[in-house]
Amino acid sequence: MKNTFSVAMILLILASSCKKQSSAPANHRPEVSFLSVLPNTYSVRDKDTLVISFEFSDKAGDVGNSPGTIPTPNIFFSADTGKSWSSAMLPDIPDYFRTQDGIKGRASMFIATRLIPFDSLSLVQGKKFKFIFCIADQAGNSSDTISTSTITALP
Repeated sequence: MKNTFSVAMILLILASSCKKQSSAPANHRPEVSFLSVLPNTYSVRDKDTLVISFEFSDKAGDVGNSPGTIPTPNIFFSADTGKSWSSAMLPDIPDYFRTQDGIKGRASMFIATRLIPFDSLSLVQGKKFKFIFCIADQAGNSSDTISTSTITALP
């Protein structure tokens, strides 16, 4: 039986690049699926926060950071408006949530809309975009890269 662990994290924006797809067999890679993004429409002039929610699972149970270890980024994401990737971390996940059947949970990223880069034309006309993201486990295996639904930034 898999334990479910709900995780909410405040996003730490760090320069990074998404890890390339792991050559590990599919059953060794973590899995991630998009749930929601709220709000899906906002004004580029307002101070707002996007909340991106997703589910994750890992059969090996080594997704996230372990208590007492040096935390490392394990979520890699980018707005499809540019080529710059950022990273964030799932927080420490206690060992009692890690079972022989792996780990499964939900997480949310909070992204300040003021931190999403737009060119001057987009600030005047608005823009539709998506976030793309993947997660990595402690062994360095990465999930498939998935995307959010469309987000609309209004002028």
